[in-house]
Amino acid sequence: MLPSVLLVIVSSVIGGCTLNDRLAESVRDPVCGKVVEKKEAVAERELLRKAYYFDSEDCARKFDAHPARYYDPASGMYPVYDY
Repeated sequence: MLPSVLLVIVSSVIGGCTLNDRLAESVRDPVCGKVVEKKEAVAERELLRKAYYFDSEDCARKFDAHPARYYDPASGMYPVYDY
């Protein structure tokens, strides 16, 4: 049972679009790396079925200028389910 727990912890640290990522209340701004509460995010963008949250308009503008730089390739590995 311990290896499966370790796998969950490692996969959540590495990233990706899992159910836990979609249900989490706080996420990391992909541009500056700060933790952002989804409800308090200044801006939100969606790229290839994944939502990105930003703590400032400046970070959102940087993302808009070069979205591929901040895209998480692991987020496209799993199907998205609408619950």
